[in-house]
Amino acid sequence: MKKILFIFIVVFAALCVSNANAASYSFVWAEKKPAFIDNSPADHTYTAISRAYTNKVYRYSYHGVNYGGSYLSGTFGITDNTGDTRIRCIACYNPYWCKVKYLKEGVCHQDTNRALYPVGLGRLTVDNARGYSWSKRKYDTYGLNAYKWYKCRQNCWFGESGW
Repeated sequence: MKKILFIFIVVFAALCVSNANAASYSFVWAEKKPAFIDNSPADHTYTAISRAYTNKVYRYSYHGVNYGGSYLSGTFGITDNTGDTRIRCIACYNPYWCKVKYLKEGVCHQDTNRALYPVGLGRLTVDNARGYSWSKRKYDTYGLNAYKWYKCRQNCWFGESGW
């Protein structure tokens, strides 16, 4: 009986540890859909996050819809809980500093790039989105207001340097 109880405790502890490790990661990617109308020459982009221990996907977009799209190639990343918190801060919880003013400082591409930034510190961008080459030329990678982007990172890194 003691041996069975011991085996049960070991198996239960192993499951708890594996679940704790799984819970500490999130999958992050960008999704795209035609902007404004079907067959549009540009894609609307937004950020998607799925915590490893759930089947729920959270989607964030400051400009336009955040549903009905498909995976945008080249944007998949994995992050820990700290990165997950930073992404949510940029994509959702801090619009004053983190949201670009639409058509003045950038478009959805720049907002999505900002949200992807904590995963690889700028290595993930929406390069494969239709219309991105135009928006990047006009608004740069993260939008025109460099001070706001700096303040966004400062606020979402909670005082740590992350760039």
